[in-house]
Amino acid sequence: MPTKQNGYLLILELLMKGGLLNCPQGISRTLYSQILLVLFTSILFGCKKEGYGGRAVIHGKLKKESYTSDFSTKVTDEYLGDEYVYIIFGDQNGYGDRVRTAHDGSFEFINLGKGTYSIYSYSTEESATGTSSLMPVVIDVNVEKSKEVIDIGDLVIKDNFATGNGNISGKVFGMDQASGANYVAIDFKVYIEGVGNTIFEESVRTNLDGEYTFSGLNNGDYRIYVLSKDVNNLYPGDEYPIIVDTSLNSSSSSVSLADIFVYE
Repeated sequence: MPTKQNGYLLILELLMKGGLLNCPQGISRTLYSQILLVLFTSILFGCKKEGYGGRAVIHGKLKKESYTSDFSTKVTDEYLGDEYVYIIFGDQNGYGDRVRTAHDGSFEFINLGKGTYSIYSYSTEESATGTSSLMPVVIDVNVEKSKEVIDIGDLVIKDNFATGNGNISGKVFGMDQASGANYVAIDFKVYIEGVGNTIFEESVRTNLDGEYTFSGLNNGDYRIYVLSKDVNNLYPGDEYPIIVDTSLNSSSSSVSLADIFVYE
């Protein structure tokens, strides 16, 4: 059966017969072909750098820990879906690629060659001056085998937005344009942002019952919104926001919003 090695030997033999690679005196043509084969394959494959083109896999899960504003107390933790995780190939400047996490926070980079890689995402970290800033959290990985599968476990990032004990919850339903029927919107992204002096921005996805909850919130004014498909072509883009404004105050630390209906 033909092999790559036999193919290389045949090419080298043809080159020598054509006078392009002259065999030195005192060395057999077969031995000389073997020597050239080793040299050529070393040049072709020995200089291969990190990146795509191999069969190795690196995978893990992105987890977020939410703390109080001074990072003294962890309030919640969760696996993050629909967030970017980045990979650096070797010692290159800048990232080589990025992927979005699945609903359960899982991610993977496939078809990697041997070498060193850095996997990272961005986290809110406390600085030496007591302020918070966005910093990369990095896990370095060394792929040593061509078909290696490496589980890096949890890539843990932080934020310090969870500064209170308030909760805002609700439920999202999808609408069928043709029949007008409603159904539970599963794994649908819901956004929250602070209004006025309430500096906050976050997103979650609905569960199997279409429910969502934002927890660990301070008292203040908030805007909840989802993006609905623009079935009537009334807006410049393909989607438009459906907005619900609400507030948390000293007498109400938990708010349940009316159902939201969207076109998916």
